[in-house]
Amino acid sequence: MSQFSKQEVATSFSRAASSYDNYAKLQQQVGDQLLAMVPSGAEQQIRQVVDLGCGTGYFIPG
Repeated sequence: MSQFSKQEVATSFSRAASSYDNYAKLQQQVGDQLLAMVPSGAEQQIRQVVDLGCGTGYFIPG
């Protein structure tokens, strides 16, 4: 059995959400590098993606 409750984890993440992007610079740099590897115009051909942890959705067009 887990030593953490799902509710405690969710509450902790919720408290950190407002400042998360301020401390996720490495995650943002890696994401920028990965996106730069996608050939120009290929976005329309991509049918599936794997979400390996999107954080606050920093890369989602807003």
